Amino acid sequence: MLPSTLLYSSSRLSGYWGTLGINAAAKLVETVRGRIDLDVVLDLNAYNAAGDQSCSKHSLEKQELFNISKHSIDKTIRTVTFDLPGCVKKMSIDQFLQNLLWEKAICHPDGTPMEIFRLKGVLSISDSPKRVIVQAVHELFDFQYTSDWETNEQRLNRMVFIGRNLDESVLQKCLISCLSEDSNS
Repeated sequence: MLPSTLLYSSSRLSGYWGTLGINAAAKLVETVRGRIDLDVVLDLNAYNAAGDQSCSKHSLEKQELFNISKHSIDKTIRTVTFDLPGCVKKMSIDQFLQNLLWEKAICHPDGTPMEIFRLKGVLSISDSPKRVIVQAVHELFDFQYTSDWETNEQRLNRMVFIGRNLDESVLQKCLISCLSEDSNS
């Protein structure tokens, strides 16, 4: 919901509409002075997989009344996935994510900084018996230690990047540089 479309320039509004293309199911509702039909924002059951309320014909008809213009999926956004066997150094992966997300220092070969919208992964950190979940949204990222790796299980680092200006070879090179020395042999 945009609180008041009177406060935004047309270029900024079109930028919001462009961002909406990330999620084809999302709706952007423009308001003036914050006025909105509460049926549009309340009791959607959007996260209730068991409920059919969010997919009912009545619910969809209500949503269509407030859909100002059609949008399509943004084709400049892509997903890049990696599976790297071995273990990564915690300090190295942390520095990589800071450079990627905060400093915007990791760029596409054309010089454009990579723009990360979402990142998820399971990491095998050196000197840790536990799997580590890494998640990021734009500039925020977090590590969460979870279950132990099995004794005979191959330790694997799996990461999924969603964003703009992503270059697979640049990201792969950065991730490989995070591997511990034990992983390279």
